[in-house]
Amino acid sequence: MKKIKLLIVLLLTLVLSSCATIMTGTSSPLSINSNVRDSKIYVDGVYNGNAPIMVNLQTKRDHVIKIEAEGYEPYMAVVRNKASGWVWGNLFFGIGGVVGLVIDFASGGLYVLEEDTITGNLYKTSVGTLTKDSSIN
Repeated sequence: MKKIKLLIVLLLTLVLSSCATIMTGTSSPLSINSNVRDSKIYVDGVYNGNAPIMVNLQTKRDHVIKIEAEGYEPYMAVVRNKASGWVWGNLFFGIGGVVGLVIDFASGGLYVLEEDTITGNLYKTSVGTLTKDSSIN
């Protein structure tokens, strides 16, 4: 009977370790839109397409989003990651939980993105203001 209980505990530990990776995965979709249709979308400096677009981002790190269109000032945003609430599941499972925590950290499953939608409001580029120079006749 003790062997069966030990086997059940070991199986549960293996199955429930790396809770965050199992529950949230290692990437997350991000919807990117703009008030200027067909704006160019760059993620971490790489062109991804035109707005509106859905991109799948790794949750392991932060990402820089740039939206630009001819005649408009570019829009920049940083999408940050944060610890997933599912990581607490690892802490309840002793040694197997430590293994799960290491797996979640290494895979990026430990994190989720703070945003799931970015909407960039682009503003027309100002050409400048012309003033009359009184020294010119």
